[in-house]
Amino acid sequence: MDTNCLIDLRTIFITDVFLGLWDDINELIRQRELFSIQEVNSELISKPNRDFWAEIDLNHGKTFFRDLIHDETDQFYKIEALPIYEKIIIKNEEEWSLKKEWSEGTAVADPFLICHSLTHGSIIVTQESQKNKLNIPRVCKELGIECLNLVQFFQKNGWKY
Repeated sequence: MDTNCLIDLRTIFITDVFLGLWDDINELIRQRELFSIQEVNSELISKPNRDFWAEIDLNHGKTFFRDLIHDETDQFYKIEALPIYEKIIIKNEEEWSLKKEWSEGTAVADPFLICHSLTHGSIIVTQESQKNKLNIPRVCKELGIECLNLVQFFQKNGWKY
C-alpha cells in the first residue's frame, strides 16, 4: 500500500467513525494480506501519520511494514527497461538511473513497491493517477501489475459500509 493511501485512510476514514472498515483493515493486516514496506513508512513525514501507522504496525507484531530483500531490488532493471523512460534518458544525455531519479524526488518508495510486487505478485494500492509518465499506475500497467485505488480495493474485497 502506497503512502498516499495510508494518509487518506487515517485522515478521511477516521477510526472512530468507520469502525467496520477498520475492523476489515485490521483483519487483512492480521492475515498478512495487507501491508506496506519500510520505504513507505519513511515517507510518512507528519507526526500524526507516522505515529498512527507505527501503532498499527506495533499492534500487529511489526508485520505491517516489511523490509525489502535483495531479490526485490534486483527488479529495478525491469522498470528501467520500459519504453516510457527512453525520452528521459535521451533528454538527460547522461547516465540515468531510476533509483537516483526517484530517490532525489519525494517518491522514494514508489520503485520499491513495484519491485516488491514484481517479486511476490502482490497488488499495489495507490491514490496516484496516470497523469504523468513516472508514476505507479503507469509503470504497473506497463509491467502487468494489478494496481488499484482505495475505492477499487474496497470493492475488490466486497466491502460495503
